[in-house]
Amino acid sequence: MPEPVSAVGGAPEADPRVIRGQLERDLREEFDREWDLVLDQVKQTKELAELQILLIKWRHVVSMERTDPGSYRRMLSTADDILRTGANPRAAPLEQMQDLIERRLA
Repeated sequence: MPEPVSAVGGAPEADPRVIRGQLERDLREEFDREWDLVLDQVKQTKELAELQILLIKWRHVVSMERTDPGSYRRMLSTADDILRTGANPRAAPLEQMQDLIERRLA
């Protein structure tokens, strides 16, 4: 589960209107679609956890976009590439990561 709402540094408050107001148009439209889907789920399940998770996610997105505009879309594009190809060309080789782990554990 994501961090508790209060632990998201540099993010807006957990108010959907505040979050929505800080998003660019395309991200605002994506937020609205997800908001509607989650509200439908909440109506059915009567569980608010999914709503909290959505707000945490979008607080992180706002924080990312403040620091590095376009970073959210780039992250999604990278994830799509990894899913499509099965590899991350920017990732360190497994052997290098294992060596790093061994050095840190030593």
